[in-house]
Amino acid sequence: MALWKEIKAAATKHLATCLVALPSILLSTLAVLPEKYLPVEIAAQITPAQWLRTVLLLLAMCVAAIAYAIYVHPKFIFIKEIGAWKNIKFNVFYCTKCMADDKQSPMLESPDGWRCKTCTQWYKNPDYNPPPSKKPKRVLRI
Repeated sequence: MALWKEIKAAATKHLATCLVALPSILLSTLAVLPEKYLPVEIAAQITPAQWLRTVLLLLAMCVAAIAYAIYVHPKFIFIKEIGAWKNIKFNVFYCTKCMADDKQSPMLESPDGWRCKTCTQWYKNPDYNPPPSKKPKRVLRI
C-alpha cells in the first residue's frame, strides 16, 4: 500500500510537467511534419480550415496545460521569523522538517504558535503577546 502511495505521489508530481511539454512537442512536430514526412498529395488535400483548427486545438491544449500547472502547483515561501513554510495561495503553514521529507501536512494553528500534525514539531508565533497574568490577592490573616 505504501508503494502505491509513493508511485501516485511521484506520478502527480510530474503530471503537470508532462502536460506542459506534450502539446509543445506536438506543435513543433506539426510545424515540421508537412515539409519532411507528409507526402505533398496528402498535404494538399488538407484544407486551411483543418490546419487552423488543428493548430488552435494544440494551442488551447498548451494554454490549458500551463494553467493547470500554475493552478495545481502550490506556491510556498519560507518565513524566517517562524522557521516554517507558508502556502501563499491558501495562507496555511507547513512544517520545515516534514517538507524536507516530501510530506505536506498543514500545521494546527493556535494563538501562541503552530504545531505540526505529523511530527508534532512546535513553531512559536513571534507576534504573540501573552495576556497579563492576574496576581492572586493576598489575604492577611492575623
